[in-house]
Amino acid sequence: MPQAAVNGIKIHYKVEGRGEPLVMIGGFDSPLQTWGRQTPVFKQHFKLITFDARGTGRSSKSADSYSIAVMVEDVANLLDLLGIEKAHILGVSLGGLVAQDIAIQYPQRVEKLILGATFSHISENSGPTPDMYRAAKLPLYQMLDGMAGLMLNRNCYRSLLLPVAYIKNRLAQRAAILGKCEAAYHYDSRLNLPGVRAPTLILTGTADRVILPSSSEILRGLISGSKLVMVEGGSHMFFIEKKEAFNRAVLDFLSVRS
Repeated sequence: MPQAAVNGIKIHYKVEGRGEPLVMIGGFDSPLQTWGRQTPVFKQHFKLITFDARGTGRSSKSADSYSIAVMVEDVANLLDLLGIEKAHILGVSLGGLVAQDIAIQYPQRVEKLILGATFSHISENSGPTPDMYRAAKLPLYQMLDGMAGLMLNRNCYRSLLLPVAYIKNRLAQRAAILGKCEAAYHYDSRLNLPGVRAPTLILTGTADRVILPSSSEILRGLISGSKLVMVEGGSHMFFIEKKEAFNRAVLDFLSVRS
């Protein structure tokens, strides 16, 4: 897979399939392989662009640049390099914050917007759950392990994926972790979301233990004409555990019929 020199770093990315471009932006420290239950399906219908965000996977680590604005520019620069003027933008969790700001800062580049398990701001009814706040108070690597334990609800997935997550946590760069936490903590798009004109789908799992499901209801109220789909029993990584429901909702929204 190639690497692109963009915005002062190297981004590890992958392009698959043909059709309208669809950019998928992963969560906190999720490499592009996290989309393994989406790429075989989506690449049949779209030119699919996945990538490791800065500080994640095989992309460059940066000493101090992990703001949402910087990560938006990473995506915009990658699209420039690939010669893509306009694309569907899908982001989950922290990637959903980046996706929102792409729609705000570059409205002409967004065909349709899909936001999964994310939030517009942090308050009593929006943002992290109480379980997530408790994990955040732990020492760094205990915090990461605690977060990983909250991501999935079904034991069959937890037994397969959590050991990998725990190992990956020990390899994560401290500056990247803390920088992304800081970016999420201060994020607030409430004033700008009413100006978003791209057709928008908002997705969440009803059993998300990381981000309050009510965050998605608030997003729906802020983005005019947006559609909300709540996947019953879905965890934070409901695109893995409830992949059929997630994939079908995305394809239906993008007007793809099986």
